[in-house]
Amino acid sequence: MEHLQPLNMVLRTTKPRPGVAVVAVAGECDLYEASRLEAALAAVCIDDGRVLLDLSELRFLDSTALGALVKAKRRLEQSGCELVLLAPSREVMRTLSLTGVDSVFAIVDGDDGEGAEAPLPRNATMFRAVNERICELTRSWELDEVVYFVCECGDEGCARPVGLALEAFERIAAGTDATAIVHPEHVANGSNGWRVLESGKEYVVVTPSKTHAL
Repeated sequence: MEHLQPLNMVLRTTKPRPGVAVVAVAGECDLYEASRLEAALAAVCIDDGRVLLDLSELRFLDSTALGALVKAKRRLEQSGCELVLLAPSREVMRTLSLTGVDSVFAIVDGDDGEGAEAPLPRNATMFRAVNERICELTRSWELDEVVYFVCECGDEGCARPVGLALEAFERIAAGTDATAIVHPEHVANGSNGWRVLESGKEYVVVTPSKTHAL
């Protein structure tokens, strides 16, 4: 059986509305991963828009990654885009402050105050990457039945599986909204501020509420 490879850094780009793109990065960004981050930011095509770089799940970045961020900022500005750092983790914020790079960027904690979607649950990007890998591995099995993925609620202790067909997962993962696929029990009481986009027997697709932080 093919084994899952370690996820040193995970990138995920969504476009929650016209003129706004969210690039979420999770894990660690160092000399070997910085070029991927720069390429992901360079691939975002928005005229006179805003790119939100969600750093809430990034645990570490080195000087090479900082350089990549500065170069990406300049490139986006040349095309009329603003690069905003969204909700940096404590470790990343410390690095930004010590190096003085925090004075170069606009940095906001959570919602930017202009209607951007709040961040997904912590670790949701990492869990989605794991689920995409599960999808890759099981696609070759030509299954017509339900496939069980890990819950993307963000709780590392959650052991509830979410079940849906491969074609449904691929459709959701390819969507432009920032979404998480969670077990129905997580939204049963309706008190967590998530907005439900789609419901199935063994899964629910949610997106951050504009009025609640996840």
